[in-house]
Amino acid sequence: MSSFQEVSQQVGNQLKRLFPAADRVPALSVGLSVFLVLVYLFSVANPWILDAWCLSPQALPNFELSRLTTYTLIHENFFHLLFNVASLYGPLSQFEVQNGTVHTAVVLNFLATFVGVPYCLCGLLFYPETSVLGASGWCFSMLSYYYYLRSQTEETVKLYRVDVPTTMVPFVFLLVVGVLVPSSSFMGHLIAIFAGYALGYGYLKHFTNPPFRLIERIEAALDSVIDRLPAQLHYIKEHEVSQERYVLPSHAGQVLGTNRV
Repeated sequence: MSSFQEVSQQVGNQLKRLFPAADRVPALSVGLSVFLVLVYLFSVANPWILDAWCLSPQALPNFELSRLTTYTLIHENFFHLLFNVASLYGPLSQFEVQNGTVHTAVVLNFLATFVGVPYCLCGLLFYPETSVLGASGWCFSMLSYYYYLRSQTEETVKLYRVDVPTTMVPFVFLLVVGVLVPSSSFMGHLIAIFAGYALGYGYLKHFTNPPFRLIERIEAALDSVIDRLPAQLHYIKEHEVSQERYVLPSHAGQVLGTNRV
């Protein structure tokens, strides 16, 4: 087996272990993937949307705050879109199953802003004319979150015959992407990794947890609509997951830590 095939197999096995397949696809994860494709198709015919929705460091002083979330929805080309959708779907669907559909939407929106603001602040000093776009920040944040969870039970993972500290794996991917795609935003991806670890450590839970009772009431009122979703789609309600949200994995029957709300 060639070195490339060996690395590909190791990465594939790790992703399967991190994000096991589900019988039904989570509604938000598949819906977002479809929406990203539709936005890309729209941008092909209307390229002005790339300039209108991208995030530049000038967005903060110009009070263009909508850009702090819209930049994640647009992509420069088809391969940019394909890579991000393929990288995001696995961890996002797992997160939605574990944490609920509405909560996942809130987390995505907050992560986009949480990454966008420091990107702009750094950019005003070091790269004032450089804009960023794409969902890769979400990819790195979700990946970092799950490698943080894995680090609770496994101190190291094997990457091409080398034992790497589990918490360092996202940084390895950061370097690989930086080498393979020099035009990618190294700073944006780096901030996204820290955002994923902040989510894992529980530092963001006070910003990403809307009132459960309010959400449950809204979902109860929309039960008839939710029940009409195709059988293949899984809408995860708040009452199904809110009690076990952010509980860390256990090792030998002992929970090593918890971010229980």
